[in-house]
Amino acid sequence: MASIELEHVSFCYHRHDSAFQALRDISVTIGDGEFVCVLGKSGCGKTTLLRLLAGLQLPSQGQIRIDGRPVTGPGLDRAVVFQSSTLFPWMTARENVCFGLRQAHKRLSRREARLAADRYLEEVDMLDAAALYPRQMSGGMCQRVAIARALAVDAEILLLDEPFSALDARIRQELQGLLHALWARGGRKKTVVLITHDLRDAASLASRILYMSPGQIAADLPAPEDREGLERELMALFYREAEQRYAC
Repeated sequence: MASIELEHVSFCYHRHDSAFQALRDISVTIGDGEFVCVLGKSGCGKTTLLRLLAGLQLPSQGQIRIDGRPVTGPGLDRAVVFQSSTLFPWMTARENVCFGLRQAHKRLSRREARLAADRYLEEVDMLDAAALYPRQMSGGMCQRVAIARALAVDAEILLLDEPFSALDARIRQELQGLLHALWARGGRKKTVVLITHDLRDAASLASRILYMSPGQIAADLPAPEDREGLERELMALFYREAEQRYAC
């Protein structure tokens, strides 16, 4: 099981003599095997929320638990893919995936890690580029390798922070399809939390959508069969929030 619980979670950034509250009293549970999109405009706290889930920062108030255990820092039960691929530039695609594998599975030999890395690179259609360095690959290729590295860790939870936003439309659509196919296959699904500001990402991928207005979860929407209807509902939320801001 890999369920996530947030209980009255708040987070405040402190800079010099000022403070900014990025999250305010968020309580929500994400069930095992759900594909949740956290949707909202820039600056609403999405990335802060993901950093808390990853254990890269700790709540100012409240608690985050995974399978009932408090999150006190990063862990091998969570793999993270950021907007930029964060590949090590001095390593080839294969070496980047091997690094993740050997961090998670200390007993793997170099040969075993290499064979496993090649399997994951093949899954994301990057085996032919295994010997290339990040500088020799396009942005979309680097993101494929980053996804392969995250999958290779075999964490129960996959956290993604706008991994497609810097890519062109064709590559974006390909990677969305790849991600959803990797999640949907097999008997036991990973728990996925995808941060995005693009309602099409949310409408096409998610089994559930958390819509954020600044610092809070404004709506919790299950994804229905009618994806176009969901997209219209999300668009209405965007417009309603814009009208409220304009009225203020």
